[in-house]
Amino acid sequence: MNVSIELFPARTPEGGERLKALLSALPRYAVDNLSVTEGALASDTQGSMETINLAQRLSGLPVTSHLVAWGKTEAELELQVEALRARSVSSILALRGDRRGSQHGAFERADQLVSYLRQHAPDIQVGVAAYPEGHPEDRDAQQTLDILAAKADAGARFAVTQFSFDLGALERLRDGLAQRGLDLPLHVGVLPIRELASAQRLADRCGAALPAWLEAWIATWEQETGAPWNDQGAAALCLDWCQRLQRSGFNTLHLYALNQPEPSLSILRGLGLRRDWGQTAALFRPSRAELIKRAA
Repeated sequence: MNVSIELFPARTPEGGERLKALLSALPRYAVDNLSVTEGALASDTQGSMETINLAQRLSGLPVTSHLVAWGKTEAELELQVEALRARSVSSILALRGDRRGSQHGAFERADQLVSYLRQHAPDIQVGVAAYPEGHPEDRDAQQTLDILAAKADAGARFAVTQFSFDLGALERLRDGLAQRGLDLPLHVGVLPIRELASAQRLADRCGAALPAWLEAWIATWEQETGAPWNDQGAAALCLDWCQRLQRSGFNTLHLYALNQPEPSLSILRGLGLRRDWGQTAALFRPSRAELIKRAA
């Protein structure tokens, strides 16, 4: 299994300490890559650069940087790409970003940014975003697939999905790409649910849905453990979902860690990615019952 972890620039001193704790622990785990956001409105480009520096220093892991196109001139994008090159960033997630104002800048679509990067930065691998349940602006599933296919045709080499708990939607997206003859690996976004209401608000903003089984799963966990929902429960639920994804052939996961050491590290341990556990741990996949028993 391949796992990448998404981080964002810390907004508070306390958040900065949590981010440092997570990054400092990651060398003990077989994580493949870190991903650093810029914000949907490209609102913290400087913070993103500082977070990349911190991530490289504390973890030693390769970093993918988000790059938002909306509102930027070609000259501004060129300067940003050069700043990423200076930090030895070898891959970029090319994003349109949220529309704001009337000035879209040099590019108003992500596939245009992909084409620009393939032409002007051929040494950098380019990835894109994918929306299994559709982008909020999309007309239907066909348009969602058309847009992703256009990004692949422009030169994207991988796609990171928005978090989704809809296995059917993920499989339809994968199959739709295959039917078009597009070999675009999907890195499936996985979200640990630490608080259901917050996850619901996030899902509403990005066009995803939280299925009814999630609430039932959480209620069952609380009943069986006799504990209120907590990070142990969030890790157990996330691991259960990761197992389902693996059984359906999705072996590259993208963990939306939200800069939280827990439950992120518990999830990595549950996936058998702790380096000092050896070969036996790599084969260990805890069942839900085992995880509930361990948390009791």
